Amino acid sequence: MAVLPTGFRALAFLRGARAFHPRGLVFAARWEPTPQAGQLLRGSPLLAASRPAIVRLSRGVGLPVGAPDLLGLAVKLPDTYGAGRDQDLLLTSTGAGPVGRHVLRPARALTTSYSTLLPYELPHLGRRTLVAHAAAGEPRRTYAEVADGAAPPAFVVAIAGGPVLARVRVTPDPRPTDDGTVDFDPWHTGRDLVPVGLVNRLRRPTYGASRAGRRRRAARRA
Repeated sequence: MAVLPTGFRALAFLRGARAFHPRGLVFAARWEPTPQAGQLLRGSPLLAASRPAIVRLSRGVGLPVGAPDLLGLAVKLPDTYGAGRDQDLLLTSTGAGPVGRHVLRPARALTTSYSTLLPYELPHLGRRTLVAHAAAGEPRRTYAEVADGAAPPAFVVAIAGGPVLARVRVTPDPRPTDDGTVDFDPWHTGRDLVPVGLVNRLRRPTYGASRAGRRRRAARRA
């Protein structure tokens, strides 16, 4: 299956950006676990306390900003499992419900439904998909509006069909440049959230391949 990483490396090289979700908006954020989640995964550093986070909002295909696209919500929790050992969560816009959360759905509004699409293995819970949506009371916000300076919504991340894990409060300022130096990878993870299944295994090398393609393009430009 070397064709997959090779294709991702080539696409990232041609774009000079990520193979998919090539452009995005990066924000400082706060990960705020719920008490229920802390009881569910006792002792997990992921849910032990509120911690700084980095959020990237993106468009999957890279269509013009006003058009519907597959929206991405990526959350990085730096040093969750020790120095340099981050927890990353990557979700994309989907439908809602048991079936819908496995179906990609283009959207304009960031206040849509998101899913990891593929499962994680959670202690004592087995294979579960993670989902996200805008927090209650958040106004509708499109990607274009946030790109123009509107405040991004807060999100909640939950176990599909289960409890909310955390609220993700996004701070509009400062707004770091999305220069590609912050990498998001579902395999940046720990023992509490382990990507499982054949498709997860197949896609694992594609993230490194995409990074390699970007680095090669940057070296050519230097």
